[in-house]
Amino acid sequence: MKRLFSLLFIATLMVSFVFADEITNLLDKAKEQYNNNETESLIKTIDSIKEKITKKEDATNLDEAIEVGFNRIKLTPEKYVGKPLKIKGTAISSSGFEKIDYYTKNNEYGVYLKNVAQNGYFPAYLNEGKLVFVMDDSFVDKLLDLIPVGYSAYYNIWTEPVYEYTYYLSEYSPARKCYIAKIIKLESIEYNKITGQTFDTGKFIEK
Repeated sequence: MKRLFSLLFIATLMVSFVFADEITNLLDKAKEQYNNNETESLIKTIDSIKEKITKKEDATNLDEAIEVGFNRIKLTPEKYVGKPLKIKGTAISSSGFEKIDYYTKNNEYGVYLKNVAQNGYFPAYLNEGKLVFVMDDSFVDKLLDLIPVGYSAYYNIWTEPVYEYTYYLSEYSPARKCYIAKIIKLESIEYNKITGQTFDTGKFIEK
């Protein structure tokens, strides 16, 4: 229960920085459940609070996203650390997801991300000094349901802020660093292979 109370306290502090009324009502509910020792209900309420705060943070990230070209972000990912990204005109294959070696987040997959012309790509593995795109496993499941086996689909993508990631190939190897961008939203696009033009559809997929 102490841990639950700590989570509740953290959520209370965050209220002043995010949307107030709905969260305040949930906090009042959680306090009542805590006082009544309704542990199971309290856990569900705290999870609901965390989910709403996360969605609010994600929406803020999307509003602040910097639109950047595929090749530019590939060449200089370090310039975008701390910034959420929007990249137009990407292709994701149904076979383009991989578990990443030397990466500690087991619920995230690397994404083999190409441009629409499929003559440039980001690999789905850690590569020193390079940018790697990842997705939550639940988001990957959504895409596997949408992209037929052996095919690619075309999207504009939004990410959380890029961050620097340190990893080690073994306990004796020196530290290496790369950059991680987590995809949190996609917009389906149409791609004309003859003209090279893309067309936004306004159809979105979110994690």
